[in-house]
Parts: sequence; structure tokens; C-alpha cells
Amino acid sequence: MPPLRSLLLAAAAAANQQDRFCLGGVSAAHGPYRICCPAQCGACVEDDKCRARPPGGLVCCPVSGVLASRRRCSRRKDAACYARDDDPEFFPWLAVDAVQRTQQPPSSIDGAYPWPRTELKETGLQTFRAGPKKHSESVHVAVAADRAHYVGLIACIGSVFAAARDPYRLRVSAIIPSRGARDAMALKRALKCRVRGHVAVVEFDARQFLRSVEVRAPRGPGYGNLRSVANFARFFLDELLPGADRVVYLDADAIVVRDIATLYDSKPEAVVAGVPRNQKACYDAKDQRPGMFFCDNNDLGTFADASALKTFNAGVVLIDLKQWRALKLGDKFIEMTRAHARKKLWRLGSNPPLVLLAHGRFEALDQRWNCDGLGWKKPTDLEETCLRDGAFVWHWSGPRKPWLADGLYPQLWWPHVRDARCLLGLPGVPLNVTR
Repeated sequence: MPPLRSLLLAAAAAANQQDRFCLGGVSAAHGPYRICCPAQCGACVEDDKCRARPPGGLVCCPVSGVLASRRRCSRRKDAACYARDDDPEFFPWLAVDAVQRTQQPPSSIDGAYPWPRTELKETGLQTFRAGPKKHSESVHVAVAADRAHYVGLIACIGSVFAAARDPYRLRVSAIIPSRGARDAMALKRALKCRVRGHVAVVEFDARQFLRSVEVRAPRGPGYGNLRSVANFARFFLDELLPGADRVVYLDADAIVVRDIATLYDSKPEAVVAGVPRNQKACYDAKDQRPGMFFCDNNDLGTFADASALKTFNAGVVLIDLKQWRALKLGDKFIEMTRAHARKKLWRLGSNPPLVLLAHGRFEALDQRWNCDGLGWKKPTDLEETCLRDGAFVWHWSGPRKPWLADGLYPQLWWPHVRDARCLLGLPGVPLNVTR
């Protein structure tokens, strides 16, 4: 095998020649051809399972270790290697540079190719690429973040597309607080660099939606970013996404490793579906994990029976927006927060009011859909819970986010960044991420 330096130079040359000639994968010159690899594959720079084929032809290995098939393209109209630049419907795959981290995320479930097969159709003298058959229903996903979590949002959305069996169905909304055009444009550039698919940046005007309601949440290093107004966007998804009947909501500190359409297509009858917590609802300072609600406050009984409340983490939830609109739960949330402003009803930010709204309208999900606590739990605690059985979503709830210098379990998160250069110029990105 050629020395590492030669491989790096060849990979860099291939990256310079990349012009969307391959379907989101590594493009390497081989005479008049290109060698196209799936988006799940790396550049094989330090992987002994890979083989280099001169001049500069790189063969990629998927996560499973099975050698990926190479596709040689003698012409730009070859369906296997060409995608239209002007239509995101025809280019939903992730962009991967030829030089990147060799550690790969366990994102592909069945085999090396996450996209459906395509075929050519002939119409007279014109040849065009036919996309896969579209599912009758789109999969709506919403991820909300403020500046402190923009870097997490990029990785989270990238992981959603990487794990999807059919990326054509995905309709992802990146929801950010209104900060002017500069933030929105920077985020759009970063998303365009990282993801090829249907992603919309939606601005959330907290003053319009919260209607002068004060956002109250504990401060301090042990609580993370609970005061962020982006956390409250989940209560107004019915207005932010008027064309959606239901939506999977994800916190920006989550990474998806299972096809999110599996969750979306489960169609629970409840308004909210989430992963239950083994935690008391009522606050007691003596408990090892104190509850969310101050049950001695009589005003709490106006909204729910405190003794019957079932808690869950709101970072991964499936919401039926048709029922949400019919029940006017957004208005009920405003009513709750005003009562909370007069006298505290809960602690821990925006999670408790969703628990109140879901009371009597909640359905439990498999715990693997929200392996939370990665931002504070010890490895032994995680091994005894969701990581032991294999998680579908990793969730860094807690203060020690994986992109921070003191973050926990960064080895699970970093592969989903793919290329730190996509984050350059993005507001709020820690220096340790783009070095």
C-alpha cells in the first residue's frame, strides 16, 4: 500500500476535483472516469480494510467493513453518478469530503447504500434521471437551537439524513430565534455544506409567540441551556409548520442512529408520544432525582392531577399537530406560563409544561428512542440502560455537551460533524470544534 502521505495528497487532489459528480460521496479521478462511493463511506486514509487504486482512485469501506462497490462514470448523465444541482429533491444525500475523519458513525442499518436504486428512462433523444418512488407522506422533523447549540443542530440534522432509508421523504425544519438575517444566512450556508436534502431554516420570534410571558428556568453550570427561548418553540410547532399534521421534535443535542421515519410512521393515537422517565412528578429535595412540579401549589391542580402525572423527557417527542390545533394547546401553554409567573408551578425550564399539556394525552415510546443523560451520566449508568440494548437516538441532556471541551462521550458525536470546515463562520461555535 502507498505511504500515508501519498494517500493524503491523492485524497486532497480528489477533493479539489469534486463537482457534485458523485452522489454525495468521495469523488476520485481515474482517467476519464470517476469512482463514486456511498455517502456513508470515508476516505480510507488510515483504514487497513481499504485499498488505493492509482491514480488517486480511493475505494471506501462502509461501517460494516464490507468493501463498497465502485461506480465508474464515463459521462455526466450516468444515473449512478450524476445529480442535478438545482433541485434538492434530486440531491438528498450528505456531502462528504475526500479528506475527513476515518471514524464512521453507525448510521446505515441495512448495507452500504442508504438510498433507493434508480433507473434511466428514455424520452426521444433526452435521457434523464428518475428518482425513487415517493412515499405518499412526507416525514416532518423539527430541530430547535439558539447560538449556543448551532453546532449541535448541524450534526443532529446530518444524522437524521444519514440514518434515513428514504431521504426523499424527509422535510426538516431548523428553528432558530429571530436574530436578524446574518444568523439565518450563516446557518443556511453551514447546512448546505453539511447536508443535501430538504432543510428549511425557520425563525422563531419569541416576542410574538410567548406574548410577553417571562421565560423562567434555573441558572448555573449544572442546568445546561434551560433558559434558551428556542426550547419553547416546540409549543408552537402547529403555527411554525402549518402544512404538517404531525412532527418529530428533536433537541439539537441529539444524534439519530435509526431511521426517524420508523418513529414517524408509528402514528400513535395520543397527542404526544415520548420516552417515560422513572422519576417522581412532585418535587422533594430529599429525593436523589427531585421531581419537576411543586405539588403543594394549589394552582397546579387547575391543569392536571399532580399525583397522576407521568414524566418524560421532551427532547425527543412525536406530536400530533392536528390534535394540538384542535385542542388549542398553544393557548393553554400561555395560560400555564402566566400562572407559573405568579407562583412557581415547576422547575427545569420547558420540559414540565409539555408534561402538563400531555397529561391524559400521552403515549409511551420504546426507551431506545431517547437515550438521554449523555451530558451528565456515568458510563456505568448508561450501560445499565439504553446503551446496553442499542439506542435509536443519543441525547446529551445535561450541561456537558459533546462539542464542549469538557463534553462527555464525544466519540459518539464527532463522526456526525463529518467536516468541521462547514462550521466556519457559524456564530457560537467553540474554538475547539473548528481547530
